[in-house]
Amino acid sequence: FWLLRRWVRWPPAAIVGGLFFGFSPFVLVSLALAHPNFGFLAPIPLIVGCIDDLFVRHRFRPLWVGFALGLLLTVEFFVSVEVLLLVSMFAVFAALFFGVRSMFGTRLAVRGAVVEAAPALGLAAGVSLALLAYPLWFFFAGPAHLVGRAWPNSPSGTVENSPGEFFNGFVSGPLTGVMHIFGGYQGPTLPLLGTLSF
Repeated sequence: FWLLRRWVRWPPAAIVGGLFFGFSPFVLVSLALAHPNFGFLAPIPLIVGCIDDLFVRHRFRPLWVGFALGLLLTVEFFVSVEVLLLVSMFAVFAALFFGVRSMFGTRLAVRGAVVEAAPALGLAAGVSLALLAYPLWFFFAGPAHLVGRAWPNSPSGTVENSPGEFFNGFVSGPLTGVMHIFGGYQGPTLPLLGTLSF
């Protein structure tokens, strides 16, 4: 709600958007399967708010926003590396979209926003890399780093999304079996993590 109020004037629209974010199939399925690291998405609106402030709002000093962004990225790493990867991928897609859009519009304004935000983004990268240097080494090359598939006994292709499943998709039979074995979930059929419909 806090983040969406920046972009919409009508408060009920922000309430609906906040409820959809907080109780989306991604969150509900993750919590039902005892994956609180996927269900806890509180840092995400704060990360997007920092990026919005750097490129659009300019309410705070950019270096302070960059420092906060670096801390938030570090927090999200420890909450869920997978969600941090999803956020990073979305940021790349958004940057590409606005880059292509700037070729057909206000190119100078976009270039100015990027130049103004660059030091803060560099500080955010520096802060997060400094705080995550050892955890990243441990994650990728430490004595207990993962090699191969995380769940080698689960059937291949049980966790995936096709374009149609974003609109109407429920958990498949093989994935339901994996949920019973590893998660112990015995409840009703759940939507897939990526579906947009209730």
